[in-house]
Parts: sequence; structure tokens; C-alpha cells
Amino acid sequence: MISLDVQVMLQPGQGRPSVELIDPQSGATVKIKGLPPNSIIIRAENFENPLTVFNGSKGERKRADFVIVSNDENEKRWITCIETQESD
Repeated sequence: MISLDVQVMLQPGQGRPSVELIDPQSGATVKIKGLPPNSIIIRAENFENPLTVFNGSKGERKRADFVIVSNDENEKRWITCIETQESD
């Protein structure tokens, strides 16, 4: 359903998968451990520019770097938006 070009693949871990998010623009790297095995991680910056979709009157042209979509053990659905930035 979602192109592999925008997905970040889960890495097997002890017990639960992990993922390493690398933002080439900022140089930031974040490792997240213990994700539900059915999680989908999307590199949102790879989508078409939001300037073509939104008019920008209320800041809606901004977007997160990564989006994690998953269901937990209790079948609760989660969407987590992550913005990475380089730190000094």
C-alpha cells in the first residue's frame, strides 16, 4: 500500500524490533527500540512537496521528518510524528 521508497525498515531486536532514523538534511540519527512488530515507519520528507496541496495560511505546509504507524498489544492504533534536528 505504501511505496518502499518512503519506508524505513524495522530491524530485528531482542524481543521487539527497532529502527534507526537518519535525517540526511540535519545529520541527526535517532534509534528507537521496542516497537510493535507491525509498525510502519514512513520518511515523510520523501512525499511530494506540501506546497502543491495546502495553501499555507495556518502553517499546514510544515511536516514531520518521520511518521510511525502501529498497533500495540491491545490493538490500540498509534501515529507518532518525529521531527529531527541537529544538536550542538
